[in-house]
Amino acid sequence: MRVPLLAATLVLAAPLMSCDHSPSTAHTAGGTQNTRLQPRDEAAARASEAKAAVANDAEVQQSASIPPLWSDPATDPASRLIIRTGQAGIEVDSLEPALDLLRMTAARIGGFVGNANVQTGRNQVRQATVEIKVPAGRFDDLTDGLRPLGRVEFLNVGAEDVSEEFVDLTARTANARRMEERLLELLATRTGKLQDVLSVERELARVREEIERMEGRLRYLKTRSQLSTLSVAMHEPPPLVSPTPGRNPLAQAVLDRDGGTQIVFPVIASTMQGSGYFPKPIGRPQCHTGDAECEKHGDGIGLNGLCTSGWRIRYLSPPEDIVRQACDLLVQRGIIKASTLQFYPAVGGQSVLLPMQTRTIQGFEFVTPVDDLIAFFPVTDPTPERPVGNPDAGNLDCGPAAPFPIPAGTKSSCTQNIGQLGARYAHHPAWHQPFVISWVHVDKAIWNGLNSAQQTAILRAARESTIESYAATESIACRKLSDMVAFNNGINQRNPEGTVRLVDGKPVSARITLATWPTDALKVLREARDIHLSALQGSQNPSERTHAQQDFYLVFSAWSRYAASIGANSFEPGPFPAKTGLATGEACTLVR
Repeated sequence: MRVPLLAATLVLAAPLMSCDHSPSTAHTAGGTQNTRLQPRDEAAARASEAKAAVANDAEVQQSASIPPLWSDPATDPASRLIIRTGQAGIEVDSLEPALDLLRMTAARIGGFVGNANVQTGRNQVRQATVEIKVPAGRFDDLTDGLRPLGRVEFLNVGAEDVSEEFVDLTARTANARRMEERLLELLATRTGKLQDVLSVERELARVREEIERMEGRLRYLKTRSQLSTLSVAMHEPPPLVSPTPGRNPLAQAVLDRDGGTQIVFPVIASTMQGSGYFPKPIGRPQCHTGDAECEKHGDGIGLNGLCTSGWRIRYLSPPEDIVRQACDLLVQRGIIKASTLQFYPAVGGQSVLLPMQTRTIQGFEFVTPVDDLIAFFPVTDPTPERPVGNPDAGNLDCGPAAPFPIPAGTKSSCTQNIGQLGARYAHHPAWHQPFVISWVHVDKAIWNGLNSAQQTAILRAARESTIESYAATESIACRKLSDMVAFNNGINQRNPEGTVRLVDGKPVSARITLATWPTDALKVLREARDIHLSALQGSQNPSERTHAQQDFYLVFSAWSRYAASIGANSFEPGPFPAKTGLATGEACTLVR
């Protein structure tokens, strides 16, 4: 590889043989003597000098006298120059946290992000490609740090040994430097024609260009071997799309992965639920005219008052966990000394009215006007003038309070409704259940026995039912809430045995009264919600999640991506209980 460079130098130096008048040097055994030569003798001297240069370069190559820049790679493998590169693909649960974790991993091992390309457009899989550069000795630490990011789909690592090329380029650069020096010497002593001088200068320029190119390549090889590069492509899971109308591929995928034996699809939808019947308002109530007991509560007891009320309330497990966490936050911050709020577990097949009538609980979590009017307000002695009957006309004796838990087989013939029982304050907004969807479960063996046309017809009917049931509920929810609020108009609360309850010698209204959760309470509840959801999702490292956490993260990630795609990034519940008012074309104005 070195001979052509020297040969080209010899060819370009050949025109010097035709020089007419130039000084030369004659060498004798005793020293050096300057003499005046004839043109042909002078040309011969130039040619002789060029040949000597070529011979000298040949001797340099044969003797390999170039000082080594490092140990010989053949005998010292640790000194070899290896360029390591790689490509990795990872499916992550959420793009932004994974990007942050990757950047932190790179920084921790002395690396940095070279290039990054993020794509998060609407209706597309959110993805990113990131180029990470780390010190060569920490490359394995980088690849080992990919697992916590998500599911590693592929990892390709390549290693290119450039030691030989580096040594060769170093030798060639040294030789070119020597040639540069000789050409400079020739220019310094030139006395020939201008054409000959220009020839030497052109050769000098070419040699210098070659030196610059080789030195650039040497720098590149050294830098690349010192920093390894890994290109990481990350993407969130693609959306689960079903070609069959009415099917929910996400729910079905979770069940199928767990070995489920049922086919599921939604059939009924409902509008926003309220968030609790309690004996006292948490926030400011919408008091009815002349209701002194309501007015004395002012802005309500707040979340502080709820957590220290000593009540026992029936909550399903998710909202119960969030309220517990919210009360714990108040204790941790020194706002309250301790939480005395207790919870009553939901019992399958048991109406919440039973533990209310036995005074085992003092409140519960949902306010669903369409259902509640039927379930929690028994109708006695209805008349055409009063279709809802007279709440004071039934069996008002609910007997003594039952212990907790309620003994099995306990029943009640008492007709007191939840307002008469004391839980008259109906709260909103629905911070824990802004809508309801009911599902049908069909055994796979039965489902698979149906033909394709039958399955399609069932799913289409279920989808239409879901849409129509939501619209139907939306159209009557305001009317049902109005009826519920008016149900106990003129009715007072009762003691367990049925006598009128007195406070300061005065009866207490049983009329249902709307109340809000105050802003500061909702803020703490949202903090508690985030803590609860984080616990359900588990570790950021997917390999450390339990099976239940993996299922929840799959569903929650789908919710989050959908919410982000439509710009729903904050808690903004819709109107309670619905948009449609008491008359066609009017909005529901019951809630102020």
